Amino acid sequence: MGKKIELKKYLTLDYIFAAICIIVFVIEPILGGMFMWGYWIYLMVAHRDFLCGFMGNLGVSNNHPNKAVSWYKTAAKVTNSKVKYIRSYVYCEIKYGYVEDADRVLNKILKRREKYKPFNGQDLVDIQMIKSLIEWKKGDVTKAIEILEVPFEKDKSNTLYTTIAYMKTIKGDIAESLEFSKEAYDKFEEDILVKSIYAINLYKNGQKEDAGAIFEALAKGLSNIPDTLYFYSLLLIERGENEEAIVMLKKAMRLLKTTIITIVEPEDYVELLKKLENQEVQEAIQLQA
Repeated sequence: MGKKIELKKYLTLDYIFAAICIIVFVIEPILGGMFMWGYWIYLMVAHRDFLCGFMGNLGVSNNHPNKAVSWYKTAAKVTNSKVKYIRSYVYCEIKYGYVEDADRVLNKILKRREKYKPFNGQDLVDIQMIKSLIEWKKGDVTKAIEILEVPFEKDKSNTLYTTIAYMKTIKGDIAESLEFSKEAYDKFEEDILVKSIYAINLYKNGQKEDAGAIFEALAKGLSNIPDTLYFYSLLLIERGENEEAIVMLKKAMRLLKTTIITIVEPEDYVELLKKLENQEVQEAIQLQA
């Protein structure tokens, strides 16, 4: 509700300024032209997070990581920047290996926002998810989970369920992560990410037939989750379907380029594919992530 009111306020101001410019332009074209220039300058200042975020998107699309990070960083540091630009900045830094930089800049942003415009509601939940991601990438999975458990007490959304389930799986407690992902699956059975993490935990727990049924359904549904395809590849190898496993792995590795959170490390994908292509099937079967 707060977001809608705030958005309406900004749109109303924009419309008021635009209307004034048009009226002045009709009455006095020269003065109206000056007003128009002033209006464009106002738009660029008021919505500079959008403009910088747009340039960041272009940097990503054109494979210019340094430009993308720089523009996203500028967008994120705007006092009233939207969370999506802060998230894009952090994701970009993490993707290119600069976790400490992301952590440092995020902390500065949060301190400044506490004074001028604190986050609340869904924005606060999103910020906590960003902080959790940073802690995980810094190697502290336990702290990452603890951060998410705070909003989870009030907001048991599918996004929080899947993110916490991923963290618990990465932490390595199979029984706990299976129980948690099963709880998520019971609530959000149609969610692709929920299905994926539940199937992965079934696989890790030795329930490969049940896991396989979910993996197959996800793969046929054009799944874009690398981990799903990795574990499905392991099942295919065990069944002797090595060619199909190679197809799944190559698809998964293409998807890795745009994925931040994965249970399986990128080098494990490469190693498994290499063993398959060299027909080292038994060694490949032993690669249980």
